[in-house]
Amino acid sequence: MSTYANITIKDRNFHLSSDGDDRELLEEIVKGYVRKYKGLVKPEILSEVIINSILADNFDLYPLLEQGLVELAPYHWHVVIGPRGGVRITGGKVKKKVLDGNLR
Repeated sequence: MSTYANITIKDRNFHLSSDGDDRELLEEIVKGYVRKYKGLVKPEILSEVIINSILADNFDLYPLLEQGLVELAPYHWHVVIGPRGGVRITGGKVKKKVLDGNLR
């Protein structure tokens, strides 16, 4: 069964559908983009190039990361890409709030 995770990378929102542990899959995806572009672009624009590459890959038939957030996704990860190619992922399981008897 697929689960969804919302992902924020430098103020851009994406989502990921997976059948396993979202964090490890997400880390492998982002590190793959970093390996592809590290050394080819200036360090200060590395994260922008990676985001543009993710957006360009959204036109594939089965993109790894898709644009936009998914409502009520159980996970929300925040990804920070350092200027030297380091990847830091924070976040995790989303706490659901009950307001006026409705799940939000």
